[in-house]
Amino acid sequence: MERILITGSSGFIGGRFIQKNAIRLNHKHFLCLIYDKDYVDTNKNIKLIKRLSIPYIVGDLVTRSGLKMLSGSGVNTVVHLAASINTQSSDHRANFPGTKNLLEALKPFPKNFHFIFISSFAIFSGRKNCSKPIDNLTEPLPTNEYSRTKYACERYLKLMSKKYGFKLTIVRLPTVYGKGRWKNGLFDIFSDSVKKKSLLSRINWPGLTDLIHVDDVCDLLWQKINKPSSERISVLNLASETIRISEISMQIHNYLRVGYQPIKIPNFIWNLISYSRIVIPYFELCLPSKIYSYLWRFSLVVDDVLYSDVDKVKKSFPAKKFLVFSKKVGDIFI
Repeated sequence: MERILITGSSGFIGGRFIQKNAIRLNHKHFLCLIYDKDYVDTNKNIKLIKRLSIPYIVGDLVTRSGLKMLSGSGVNTVVHLAASINTQSSDHRANFPGTKNLLEALKPFPKNFHFIFISSFAIFSGRKNCSKPIDNLTEPLPTNEYSRTKYACERYLKLMSKKYGFKLTIVRLPTVYGKGRWKNGLFDIFSDSVKKKSLLSRINWPGLTDLIHVDDVCDLLWQKINKPSSERISVLNLASETIRISEISMQIHNYLRVGYQPIKIPNFIWNLISYSRIVIPYFELCLPSKIYSYLWRFSLVVDDVLYSDVDKVKKSFPAKKFLVFSKKVGDIFI
């Protein structure tokens, strides 16, 4: 019988994945890995895991605490959602070598072992040509420690898949939204600005970006568990909607019933500003990580950096009806 390990199960996507899918499979066939610093009674996802009587291990990917318990656990599918995502931090060891530590703890791999790794569009943050959408031929060019460690995980896992012969699925995600989302991200910045009626929220930010609702992510991950690619190594840039940053702000204005009068900066000025993306990465070594994070985020909203061909994704899942931000914007406030 298949046993699925869910890392990051106390977090945003992991908690929602368990909530949506626990009824589809005997709870005993799930195994959750919970970050020891998240193991508190107030964490609603941990409450859910306990209420459903799902087996779990408390540990730390960096220190390897608790990982010995994975040996002999019978896991043959891993959905690796655990990650360090705070771009204001300089410490992203939970990504790498954390992923390496996890994989080592799972040895020896069963014959049908399948590792699903959740990566990020951020690995393309420094790409030069933004006139074309991201695809599997786009060369990654990470420009902060978060994106570098995510890309390091991809390269390491590909090497290990070739060495040991296990199936590897890399799922790259854009901005994920929904109930219980991560804090201090794109939506918090705009929501706070709108509530304060800040001029920044009304600027016609030109950048294109991709979005996907957390429920869509969970549904498609479930499909990948049950119907993995025939290829040993597959990469999926998973997004459901391409939208301009200014459109996100407008939708938030509308939801909060705050009047929206855009401040229109001419295109030729935006074109000039977009060149800042080239020089911003050079400031990383001489600036505190928090300050550099703001510059890094700025570089992603002044140009069409993190967007893909969402029609290709939808063709890959023809039976799936994707959620739309304009109809689900309220979820970012829950």
